[in-house]
Amino acid sequence: MLFNLSNPDTAMLSQIRDLVGSALVSPDKISPSNPNIQVFTLIDVDDEIIAIINKQSDVINCKIEIRKQGLLIWLGVSEELAVLAFPYWLISLFKGADYLQLYCQSWRLKLLIQDKNESQKFQQNFLQRRAIIQSQYDIY
Repeated sequence: MLFNLSNPDTAMLSQIRDLVGSALVSPDKISPSNPNIQVFTLIDVDDEIIAIINKQSDVINCKIEIRKQGLLIWLGVSEELAVLAFPYWLISLFKGADYLQLYCQSWRLKLLIQDKNESQKFQQNFLQRRAIIQSQYDIY
C-alpha cells in the first residue's frame, strides 16, 4: 500500500505498523550503517507510482527497509515523502541478470542491481524474513 507521509495521522501509522510489524521511523533518523536499509535505483515502476511521486528526473532512488513482517520502500521525493508498505506474504521477488523485480498485488517495482553483493544480502535477508513469517502460519 502506498502512503503519503506529508501529513501522517495515527490511523495511517497504525496501519503501516500492522503491515510491517514495527513503528514507522524515517530512514534519515536511522543509522546509515543499518544493514536492514539498502538503496536501490528504480528503473521501472507502475504509472500510478510515477504519478503519485511526480517524478522529476529519469532516475528515482528508493530506500528499502527490511522489517519484522514486511518491507518499507521509501520513495525519495523532494517535496513529499511517500512509503510503500508490503507484508512479506504478499510479495513476489524475481531476479534478472542486472535487476530485481518486486510484485505485491497490483504494485510492480524493478530495481537496478548496482552491487551484486549488496543485492545478494538483500535477497537473503528478504527470503529469511519471509520464511520466518511463513513458518508461523504453516499447519503441521
